[in-house]
Amino acid sequence: MALKASIRVWRTPMPLMMTRRRRVQAKLVLLALADVADDEGANAWPSVATIGRMCEMSPRPITAVLADLRTRGMIAEQAPPGQHRPRTWRLILNPPDPSDWQVADMEKNPLNHPDQQHIAPLNDSDRQ
Repeated sequence: MALKASIRVWRTPMPLMMTRRRRVQAKLVLLALADVADDEGANAWPSVATIGRMCEMSPRPITAVLADLRTRGMIAEQAPPGQHRPRTWRLILNPPDPSDWQVADMEKNPLNHPDQQHIAPLNDSDRQ
């Protein structure tokens, strides 16, 4: 278990552009990768089935989450899969880019957050 890599994952916020469910799945997958990686977050080579057992998820959402994390630059392929050998991943946990994470938008209007879209703003009569 790579404690340093796990701590970095816990301290990394998930992108707000993801749904709440996908953010939770992404955090679990990142923690599973960190659990088998070295302290620098490299050499993580669990198979999708192993990640599935660790996260209690089926293979399809894990594959989607891995692709999403890779697209967002949070993980990178360190070595391609080989015969009887899964893909090797490296965690890239950098500070978030505000344009990708909509931080500025959230500060202006918290109702822009995907989890808050179902909440209607208060009327003057509701505030009393």
